[in-house]
Parts: sequence; structure tokens; C-alpha cells
Amino acid sequence: MNVYKAVFLLGAVICNGGSTVHSQLTCAFGDGTGYRGTIAVTWSGKKCQRWSDQCPHQHHNSPQDKPNSGLESNYCRNPDGEPRPWCYTTDPNTRWEYCLVPRCENSPGIELDCTTGDGGAYRGSIAETWTGRRCQSWSVQSPHEHSYTPQNYPTSDLESNYCRNPDGEAWPWCYTTYDGIRWEYCNVPMCGISSAPELTCASGNGEAYRGTLSKTRSGRTCQKWSDQAPHSHDYTTQKYPRGGLVGNFCRNPDNSKKPWCYTTDPDLRWDYCTVASCGK
Repeated sequence: MNVYKAVFLLGAVICNGGSTVHSQLTCAFGDGTGYRGTIAVTWSGKKCQRWSDQCPHQHHNSPQDKPNSGLESNYCRNPDGEPRPWCYTTDPNTRWEYCLVPRCENSPGIELDCTTGDGGAYRGSIAETWTGRRCQSWSVQSPHEHSYTPQNYPTSDLESNYCRNPDGEAWPWCYTTYDGIRWEYCNVPMCGISSAPELTCASGNGEAYRGTLSKTRSGRTCQKWSDQAPHSHDYTTQKYPRGGLVGNFCRNPDNSKKPWCYTTDPDLRWDYCTVASCGK
């Protein structure tokens, strides 16, 4: 074969929709159209059917029909614009399922070591809650049954038992392996905060405090930061993504002298919280 023709054909094989395939052998960018790795099982552990086979499931996603999609062997692929790579399964009762192909570290919008906003883009490997409880794997239904499975939320990267935020909560979370507690938030660091989160006490003005105190110094219950009643305000997770505005916990998003919160008392808009000082 002519050398120039060989180079041309190789370029046609490894380029697909603008994605450079050689950089996606062990992970995937975006929807994984360019993924060319060798993962061959679905999120639930079912073996993938070969793309060239029509049994147990007949289909039109064959190497002949889609020659530029890398449909070799039974490897997970995305030939049709699904949210992530998938395959037909060898189980006659399950036609197809998504695969758990890791996201590439430099995939746009992915946060691996810390998070911003509500943590919807967090893809790190923290797998325990803020109280130290181990997270339940998203693919299992015990001890807690749920609908947040990799199949139902394919773009949320519900891998293993890692903390995630598939439903727009205030912060990454997980179901726990403890029967008595269904779920909890996780202690995922915030991007851009140099100091480590403080869970039980506060240093300085308490900007880094991320504990669960939710009462003011006068004993009033704090209003959730996501609520606008009884007090409307601008201190939301969207506007203060580094403020740790989770639940109704005392925080200091505005550089006040100490952590505070809005109260659930219509007659008292806000008050400081009595957070213990670290090191004293």
C-alpha cells in the first residue's frame, strides 16, 4: 500500500467527529464518541455482545453500517450520540446498557480534586460522607433502594460509590452503607479555598467552617440557604459557589466577623452562630 494512502486511512480511522481517538484509550471526553478503549461490560456487570453479532439482539449498529465508530469486538462504544458509551448485552432479557467508562481528567468542565457551585461537575473519588460513613455503590440497592443508578442518570458519572450530585442538591452526596442513615453530604473540598474545610470548629472569622451547626446564638433554627422564606436573600449557592451554603448550616460567605445564618423566625432576619474556635 502507498505510504501516503496508509497515513490517510489511519487518520480516517482515529478521527471521528473531531475527537482524537488515541487520547481516549482509557477514558472518554464528553459523550465518549471518540472512546476506543477495551471496556466490555455494562454498568451492571453484563458482558457486551459483539457489534458484528445479531444474537441475542438484532441491531443496525454494525461495523459495516457505521465504519467510523470503532465497533470492534464487543467493546463499549457510542455510535449513535447517546450520553455515554454503551453496548448490547449478551443477556437476552436486557437489550442494552450504558458502560462505566471513566472521564478523561482534562475533559471540559470536570472537577477531580475539588468542586465549585453545587458540585454537579465533581468526578473525584471521595467515597465517604462528612460524618465518615462509607458510601453505598450507586449500582446496588442495599441497604437503601433508590432510583439514582448509572442507567437512569448516565451523564452523572455514578461510578462505584463516589460522592456525586445527580439531582441538583446543594453539594455532592451519597447513600450510606449504614441502615439507620439513608444519605448524607460528602466533605468534598471547594476549589479556590486554600485552607482545609473545618468541620467541628472555626479559625479566624470562620470562612472555612463547614460543620453542621444550624442554630444561632439565640437558639433559633437557621433557614436553608436555598430557601427564600421567611427571608428573601441573595446568598445562594449559585452566587456564592465557594461559600459552602449547604442545607441550613451556619456559614460566613460574606467575610463577616463569624459564621451566621438567616433564621426561620420571621421577626429576626439573621443572627450569628456560636461556633467553637479551633485550637482553644
